[in-house]
Amino acid sequence: MEFIGIPAEQTTAVTDAVLAVLAIAVAVYLRRIGQKTRWKTTL
Repeated sequence: MEFIGIPAEQTTAVTDAVLAVLAIAVAVYLRRIGQKTRWKTTL
């Protein structure tokens, strides 16, 4: 794997990684509350 030396590309990669982790966390949270309150998950 080759790393890019351009600072803007590195910042973009870190931002993408943070957004991916956040999206996974939200999906897990929605799945958890979906078992109790279905309308919140649907909304």
